Amino acid sequence: MEPIFANPFMRNQILSTVPDFSKIEPFNGTNYKCWRQYLLFALEQLGVAFALTEPNPLNMEEPTRSIVVEHWTTADHLCTNHNLNCLSDELYNVYSSYNYAYEIYNALDTKYALENAENKKYAIANFLHFTIKEDMDVSAQIDEFRVLVGELAKEDMVLPDEFIASSLIEKLLHAWNDFKTSMKHKRNDTTLDQDWYRNKDSGKPKVNLTGDVIATVVTEVNLVDKPKEWVLDIGATKHICGVCNSFYEYTTLSEGDQVFMGNSQTSKVIGKGKILPKLTSGKILMLNDVLHVLEIRRNLVLGALLNKVGLKLKFEADKAVLTKNNVFIGK
Repeated sequence: MEPIFANPFMRNQILSTVPDFSKIEPFNGTNYKCWRQYLLFALEQLGVAFALTEPNPLNMEEPTRSIVVEHWTTADHLCTNHNLNCLSDELYNVYSSYNYAYEIYNALDTKYALENAENKKYAIANFLHFTIKEDMDVSAQIDEFRVLVGELAKEDMVLPDEFIASSLIEKLLHAWNDFKTSMKHKRNDTTLDQDWYRNKDSGKPKVNLTGDVIATVVTEVNLVDKPKEWVLDIGATKHICGVCNSFYEYTTLSEGDQVFMGNSQTSKVIGKGKILPKLTSGKILMLNDVLHVLEIRRNLVLGALLNKVGLKLKFEADKAVLTKNNVFIGK
């Protein structure tokens, strides 16, 4: 039924400012917060949104009451029909039995705003319980972590950059404790300022700071994705390992011992010992005097030392092959 307008000017004013309600996706029970905002904005354009929260104004004297009631009745009619038309068929059948727009609005708000509060709790719980699993691809799990951070942001919970980075470090595997300790020392309170100045120099906008912080952590994680792998380095001067539980025998070193890294920086040596890595042949290779360096990203085997103990080293198909007295040892 068309609304009856006692004031033709009000009719022309309303009908000349009708927004396109067809652009509002029918509400089906999800994303209530966004849907409600779109609907409210459209009804505010019509100047009738007040009918969603104000009941019929009965306690007034004439002639003011007649004018106000007529205006409210028109607004209620428009709000009721636009609200129902922006619902899915299933929800339309549920809420079409209500008589007034404010009743529909309150019923929807009571049900779905409460569910949104539950969604917020759910998003928080998912973020807090997230852990990186050993039997899954690390990159895929980092993407999942990003999604969880995004879900919190959608619930109006935007986390500080340093909190995101620190949380990701804490969620790393137990086997990476040494690496986590190293990262904690690196990511001090000045790191974010350093990141900002680096972005400023490179022309990157500051809004990407959160992504840059996570990307830094992702890069570090990828470098230690397989912490027990060993890399042959013919330019190294020592065997170096970054994983404490890889040592068969271990001795803590006094403070002050350092190793010179390839990036022209020094890293602290906290211990040394013996490691027994298994080769592809199943044989065990004994490495003595292996230095324990927290900041190393790959365990390094010094090629020259292997030759000194009688092992012959050659490269075949991009792999290092070890032999001793012409007997294959492993690769």
